[in-house]
Amino acid sequence: MSPTILTRVVDSARGVLNDYLPDVYIHSDHNRGKESGASPGYSLALHAESTTGVLVSAERCAAETGGELPEDIGREAALQLLEEIWKGGVVDSIHQSLIIFFMVMGPEDVSKVRFGSQLTDSTIETLRIIREAFGVVFKIKEENENGNSSLLLSCLGI
Repeated sequence: MSPTILTRVVDSARGVLNDYLPDVYIHSDHNRGKESGASPGYSLALHAESTTGVLVSAERCAAETGGELPEDIGREAALQLLEEIWKGGVVDSIHQSLIIFFMVMGPEDVSKVRFGSQLTDSTIETLRIIREAFGVVFKIKEENENGNSSLLLSCLGI
């Protein structure tokens, strides 16, 4: 893979994000040949940190078959990150199921987490599986604060 492809991905993502924040830092790491392993393509992983220390992330990979422009990959990853920020909460959509699992496996005490405005389909399925496998039922409370909707989930660990 040519280093110019990576530059095109980064420039495209920066073009979207700079409309919202002037100090956007994107670190790139380019490997080719044997250094890159068996990977035929490229991807972009972005994360943002809030003023309270909350990290949210988004990732976009190019298809192995090709046919996608590097600019599209960068733009779509940046838009996904902005969507995660807009949803709110302290966990991005990709990691909701993982956090729920950790809460169940925690000590026999109440665990709480704040997700954004909606649960993903995989998170809903994870909640069903946890109820069937462990008998743990989550309490889900919708909250609105300053016009921002979020979900507060709580459970008792096993």
